[in-house]
Amino acid sequence: MNRHEDGTFTIEFRTVKAGQNMHKQTEKGNWKYHDGRYTTITTSVAGVNIEPYYVDEYEIKSLTENEMTYYHDKAKQTFSSRRVNCDHEGS
Repeated sequence: MNRHEDGTFTIEFRTVKAGQNMHKQTEKGNWKYHDGRYTTITTSVAGVNIEPYYVDEYEIKSLTENEMTYYHDKAKQTFSSRRVNCDHEGS
């Protein structure tokens, strides 16, 4: 995920099976952080603008310069986002 200072983001989701990329999807939108809450407003999925926008709110569990762990209460899921080099291919 790339979170930009202007409040926009781009995220790429990849499904990997047996070391091979099976599916890739990119989402774009806006983000904000306030009072320990991280909110994303997704405006584009796979290059297609969407309406209504997807709005997700998360509770920040931990935050460092290089990693963030956040919890989505509605989905009951915890996510981690880690800073990697731009040429990182995942595994």
